Formats: sequence, C-alpha cells, structure tokens
Amino acid sequence: MLDSGSWSPAVLDELVSIIGVDTATGFMDARAWQRRAPGLLPWTYRHPWLTVFGGVLVTFVLLFVLISLLPVAASS
Repeated sequence: MLDSGSWSPAVLDELVSIIGVDTATGFMDARAWQRRAPGLLPWTYRHPWLTVFGGVLVTFVLLFVLISLLPVAASS
C-alpha cells in the first residue's frame, strides 16, 4: 500500500512524478484508478469477478476432462 505511514513523502512525490498522476486522498477502487491513470492496473484487478468466474470455469472444464479420461470399469 502506498501511504504516508509506510513511505516517506519524498518517495511518494518521486513515485507520483514518475507515474504522472496527482496524489489521491483516501481510498480509491480499481475504477477510480482506471479513470485517474488508464493502463496502470492489470485487467485482472479491474475485473475481479470475471477473473474469479474464469478461474472457476477453467477448473470445472479441467475436472470434466480428467474425469472423462478415467477408464470405465467393464461390467461382466
């Protein structure tokens, strides 16, 4: 977290000048960061629910594939 409790004001000022945005007061969510500095956050941070849904979907597909590859016991 980038706050003045953990970082010195000089370091924060240098980081702000490198990124090219003004300092923010208070908490900012991903949408606010995207509006303030487009492209700063990765896609997964901007769309957390889609990331989780995609991970669950991939897990179910892999489970289905692995289960379908298991040999079926022959009935006699």
